[in-house]
Amino acid sequence: MTAADLYRRLVIPDRFRVMGYDLVPFTVGHALLFDRLGVEKIEGWADLMVACKLCSVSARKAERWACSPFRRWLTWTWIRWTKLHAVSNPAEVAKAIETFSAYLDVSTRAPKHEAANREGEPGKPCGSPPAQALRVTLMARLGYPPEKVDETPYLRAVWDYLTWMEQEGHVHIYQGLDDAVEVDFQKQADAFAERLKQEGFAWP
Repeated sequence: MTAADLYRRLVIPDRFRVMGYDLVPFTVGHALLFDRLGVEKIEGWADLMVACKLCSVSARKAERWACSPFRRWLTWTWIRWTKLHAVSNPAEVAKAIETFSAYLDVSTRAPKHEAANREGEPGKPCGSPPAQALRVTLMARLGYPPEKVDETPYLRAVWDYLTWMEQEGHVHIYQGLDDAVEVDFQKQADAFAERLKQEGFAWP
């Protein structure tokens, strides 16, 4: 997928409904909350239900729910009720996890890029969580108001951040390949790997 294709996602955002929840646009605030709660990958129905709850409301409301002193009790009770549905409908849950993963991909997938220092060589990775580094740069360098930054759609914020970083010479954004070309290259690579195996060469 080309960088231009990814950018078009800002113009026509997709809508998602998962397990009865209408998901709102994923924002910087949601990303920060996911980092704080250690939500990295949706692997089961419990992860899915919590993630859907967080992403069905604004980041501010989601934070209030997540930070509630009764959250653990509420989550435990709520998940027990939904577990019966999950156990009796495993195919539906698997499909829901796939749909939520697509929601995150559409909401957060940035163009391929490479960090660089002033000499144009690869730079050191940032030690701060990505969402936190993004938030601070948006406020400090791009003039985002603190009271509004968490409400900014994450993909819009990432594009603003990367565009500014590229203009400053800190990163290089790759144009990428059309989907058809990328698929063709992958087929060629798979065919080459198969030939190597047939000829007795080790291949991961």
